[in-house]
Amino acid sequence: MRGRILGGLEPSRAFGDARYKWSRDLQEKYVIFITVMLFYVELWIFCRIARFFFSETALPRGPPSKLLTPPYVTPRPEVTYRVEFLPSSDKKPPSSKMRFLILATDGLWDTISSQDACALVAGYLVGLRGTIPKKELHDRLKLSTSTEGIDGKRPREKGGNEAGTWEFKDDNVATHLLRNALGGGNDEQLRQLMSISAPLARSYRDDTTITVVWWDEGKEGEKQQVKAKL
Repeated sequence: MRGRILGGLEPSRAFGDARYKWSRDLQEKYVIFITVMLFYVELWIFCRIARFFFSETALPRGPPSKLLTPPYVTPRPEVTYRVEFLPSSDKKPPSSKMRFLILATDGLWDTISSQDACALVAGYLVGLRGTIPKKELHDRLKLSTSTEGIDGKRPREKGGNEAGTWEFKDDNVATHLLRNALGGGNDEQLRQLMSISAPLARSYRDDTTITVVWWDEGKEGEKQQVKAKL
């Protein structure tokens, strides 16, 4: 509903968000339990319990109004893109098959598609540098896709991802993804978005955490991992 789970939650994959997983009966019993315990026991203990299972608010909000047959959300990932090989370039690729995993909150997927995210990481790993028109990046890389994946909402609302440029300048691959999600080669847009402070910033960019793990085939014991958080 309106692009959200039951009209409320945006991602369909999450470790928490129990109100979209538990039955209505269980949630109603939980609300009664927490309410009674808050009355008789130290407040801060049960505030922490409520935050762990539900949200930043002290008391759970209860089940969504349209909850019928939970669970609607699962922590099980859906793998939609696989890099088969990297392109030829001035810098020799480390192997014919390089694999990586992108774990990110919806702050990243709000702004770029999963296909673009894969291309940005693949380009980083093969050694691309500088500013590259968005239309050209996928021509330089060869990606094997099993499904269409997810498409960033904001680019779709603005008419697509084709305009503008990608920027390859960061040593940290997660920071590289974050830069391109917020502005790419448009430094002015990047500075504007980064200069907005909370709570107003939430109207322009969502909280974003990115983790990228990559490894060469046959060298799984040598995995590298980097993180970025906004």
